[in-house]
Amino acid sequence: GMDNANLKNADLSNTVMLPKLNRANLEGANLQNSKAGANLQNQSMGMMRTEMENADLRGANLENADFSYCTLRFGDLRNANLKGANFTWCDLSKADFTGSDMTGADLTDTKLTGTVFRDIKGRDTLKGLDKARDLDKAEFDSR
Repeated sequence: GMDNANLKNADLSNTVMLPKLNRANLEGANLQNSKAGANLQNQSMGMMRTEMENADLRGANLENADFSYCTLRFGDLRNANLKGANFTWCDLSKADFTGSDMTGADLTDTKLTGTVFRDIKGRDTLKGLDKARDLDKAEFDSR
């Protein structure tokens, strides 16, 4: 795994991510179109989830990235570009998305316990919010 990896400002666009990135520093990294999600095709259900707990993704370019089935608990995604990102079945508990652009991001079946969505762009274009878990425990700006 790559726990504690320092990938600050790295260009990882179009890559398939490694399974363990806990506490990784990905500040300012380019992860455009990357796949951190689990590909469940031909896999047993005991398959690896990408773990990115406490990962630093501040200001990272995550446009159209696939984080499906990831664990991003306590992740720092402030001011990140998350346009069109897929977070389906992600655990986003206590992750901080303050100031990020979430235009068209998919939050279907995500876990949002204590997740912070303050000052985000594209709130009205978020997909799957009606299917997110613990939405009432997430923090949004008051309307």
